[in-house]
Amino acid sequence: MKVPPPPFVWVLYGQDEFRRSQRRKALVEALIGDGPTDFMLTVWRGKAFTEAAFPQLYELPFLAPHKVSVVLEAEALSKTLLKTLTQYVEKPAPHGYLILDFNQESAPAFPKLSHVQTESFSPPKPREAIDWVLQTAEAESLVLSPEAAALLVETLGPDLRLLYETLRTLKVYRLSAPEAPLTPTEVGEALGLHPQYSIYRLIEALAAKNSSSILQIGAFFAEDMRNFPLLQILWHLRQFFQNLSILHLSGTPARAEAIQKSLRLRFAFQAKPYEQALKHYSLSACGEALTLLRETEARLKGVLPSRQSEAQLLQGLLLQLMGARPLPLL
Repeated sequence: MKVPPPPFVWVLYGQDEFRRSQRRKALVEALIGDGPTDFMLTVWRGKAFTEAAFPQLYELPFLAPHKVSVVLEAEALSKTLLKTLTQYVEKPAPHGYLILDFNQESAPAFPKLSHVQTESFSPPKPREAIDWVLQTAEAESLVLSPEAAALLVETLGPDLRLLYETLRTLKVYRLSAPEAPLTPTEVGEALGLHPQYSIYRLIEALAAKNSSSILQIGAFFAEDMRNFPLLQILWHLRQFFQNLSILHLSGTPARAEAIQKSLRLRFAFQAKPYEQALKHYSLSACGEALTLLRETEARLKGVLPSRQSEAQLLQGLLLQLMGARPLPLL
């Protein structure tokens, strides 16, 4: 087996666990090739990697041309251990390859050397997540309409692992007619979404300031907070009002084409709610909405004292977003 060239150390970090783990697995497969995994690969997880493990990094390989070592959850290592690890990174064993996996937002403080490759994996933005869904669906021989891909991201958020698992489920769902594109209606059915009550419908109702629809959808969500968790709803609403603020600050006119370009939306139909909302919300109203969302999340997480349930917090939030003042609940 041919020994791979440098780098000898890979430092993977970022909070996109799915892409980070996929990259790690690809590296391990490439470095081991058709060699004996039992002799070539050693994996430690977090605090299981101790001072006593360092000699193993320098040991000569047995019945193999080189060794591959992986440290998962490296963010759990102590400062002392990281300092010792830095010394190895600066001068690694010539017969060893080391992969360090950090589930953290910031880059670890390792030296920038030619034999050290650092790779970042940040969570994707909604537009990037939609592109990823379409590319992954094509690789899985699953045909998705653009609207269906957008619905997936709008419903599930940009968590790539969850989106990937859902695409695999949809592939099974579509076995009867794999060549026909999945529509938003079919995706909604597969996800168990009510055609009239979804987070996308709530955003449309808020954009148009349709009070009756807001109350109906809010009541439906409040009855089933297990399938409509408040944190997920808050994430979508925050994205909506943040984007709306950007449109105001950039002076974007209430036209779909201009909105799509300003927000870098993947498809034209995604601009429609913003086109409506620009007529009903000023920049200051967006600021007030974002403040309400932040306060609701703080109450949900216990940062601010509250005895309200998720359902009560949701209904109170929607009333305030509509401009009403709900009765205070202790």
